[in-house]
Amino acid sequence: EKFVLSSRSINSPREKMNDLQHFLAGSAAGAASALLLNPLSAMKYRTWGRDVNRGVIAEAVIMWRKGGSKPFFYGLLPTLTRDDA
Repeated sequence: EKFVLSSRSINSPREKMNDLQHFLAGSAAGAASALLLNPLSAMKYRTWGRDVNRGVIAEAVIMWRKGGSKPFFYGLLPTLTRDDA
């Protein structure tokens, strides 16, 4: 017995995405990922190469006090360019 989610076929012509839709969906997913993960990467990179590891939370507090939200998004443009290229 087959498990059926819907009576409609998933691959029906009306529901197929064209190449442009696939491209836009992939680009949007890459941009969302970069926007969400870039602050974590920025905090991680700031902790590298230090004699004393303060931890991610302490580093985030220091970054916020020094520059607000700006330091969390350093490198975002190259990341977006790389991910959507």
